[in-house]
Amino acid sequence: MIKAFENLSDAGVAATLTQPVTYTVQDNINAVAHNIHTKITSLEPYQNGLDRQRGHFFTSHVKDFADYVKRVGNSESTEIFINPEQIGARAVLNYNEQGFAMGRCDFTANISAQKTPVYQMLTDNNGRTHCHRKFIEMVVDYAPELTAYNAKGEEVEISHAINALRNIDITASVNANQQIQDLSESRSKLEQVSAKTKDENMPVRFGLFDACYESLPPTTVNLRMSITTDGNKPYFKISIEQHALLERNRLEEFTSIIKEELGVQFNVSIGTFQATNQ
Repeated sequence: MIKAFENLSDAGVAATLTQPVTYTVQDNINAVAHNIHTKITSLEPYQNGLDRQRGHFFTSHVKDFADYVKRVGNSESTEIFINPEQIGARAVLNYNEQGFAMGRCDFTANISAQKTPVYQMLTDNNGRTHCHRKFIEMVVDYAPELTAYNAKGEEVEISHAINALRNIDITASVNANQQIQDLSESRSKLEQVSAKTKDENMPVRFGLFDACYESLPPTTVNLRMSITTDGNKPYFKISIEQHALLERNRLEEFTSIIKEELGVQFNVSIGTFQATNQ
């Protein structure tokens, strides 16, 4: 037996062998040397509360996000990141910690702006082709939100526009050209199939005044309608004009509102952040 252990009990020997030694590796960086068979167990799970704040808050409303950040966080320890790929943000509430180069970054507030019902429908169906019946049903369901315009750029009562869509007529003629227009499709088999209506209320585009995302102010959304055919059956497609530009403008509006709600004391950056705890 090692002489140092001669007068120790078995428990004393175990305690001596497992006693850690603390030393400094570099300025402000501490390390502990301990026996590999020693298991360090935190007593926090057995306490009535946590030793420090951590966790993740989620919401889809800007005001709730800002209220939570200001209530449980502070500008000195918090960093906010706006995701440029989507209408959302993350506030890291323990990004900075006094006396350390960085905080744990495991206490966050997150917001993912929710699309409005009509904008969700439009993005889900953007550029998708629908049969006659399905397209009519879609327009009818969201008729209160839509404004219809005919080929002359004149506003058409939405009920009249729906009737014109219902009464669409398909005719065939011979033509060798290959081109697709809003209301006409020419096909390679020397057959031109044109979509015609019985009145001038046929819509060629729609307008929408909507926020697109909850908590944002409304904006104008322009929609283009086109018709293609298969045999004598019409197929309809609706597309969001300048969709990428619209999304970018919505992101800029979202960023402005976040900054306004939080105040100038909070740092807001465009980008994403992922902490790595070693």
